[in-house]
Order: sequence, then structure tokens, then C-alpha cells
Amino acid sequence: MIIKNVKSIGNLYLDSVFFEIESEPLVFSCNDERNNLYFGHKKSNENRFFIVPIDKQKLKLLKERKNSIKETILSSSMIFDIRITKDNTFTKLKRIHDINVSELPPDYLYLRI
Repeated sequence: MIIKNVKSIGNLYLDSVFFEIESEPLVFSCNDERNNLYFGHKKSNENRFFIVPIDKQKLKLLKERKNSIKETILSSSMIFDIRITKDNTFTKLKRIHDINVSELPPDYLYLRI
């Protein structure tokens, strides 16, 4: 999976898939062309992604189930709200406090690895 032409990032390349449905990644990590690490959540039934920069320590806490998916996303100061259509990729870079938290996974959702 590649998410192309993300504003301020470029292309994103799938690194690890933590949860998928019908071979479609819903919770994953990815890298940009400079090998920066990101954590992503795809809203099911939509072509919409929430992507946040993440470091290896935060990813470790997520994998160890010490932080929920929502906590991991909210621990960032910025979030990329990405919508993909057949022809374009639309990206909004937002402050984390400007997103509607009801669009994120529930508080109790943790990874199962």
C-alpha cells in the first residue's frame, strides 16, 4: 500500500500492518521517503486516514498494549487527515486538538499482536 502525494510528506509506504479486514490495512505503521515513521488508522468503510508522526518508543508502548490506539494518535501535536478519491489525495494538516475525537477509535481499543 502506498498513500501518494500527502501534503508536507510526499508518499507513504506501508511498514507494518496491525489490523486489517479483507487485506485492507486499518491500523498500521508507515514510512515516508526520508524513512520517518508514522502511525495510521483508516476509517472503515471510508477512504479516509488519520496519520500521525510517531517514534519507536511510542510504537513500542502501543505494541505492548500500554497505550491505546486513540492515546497513541492523541499523543501527537499534529495529525494528517487524508481523504483519497479515485483521482486525488486531499490532505489537511491539523492540530490534534482540532479534530473530532469521535472519529477516532474508542478508548478501549488496543493492539493485539
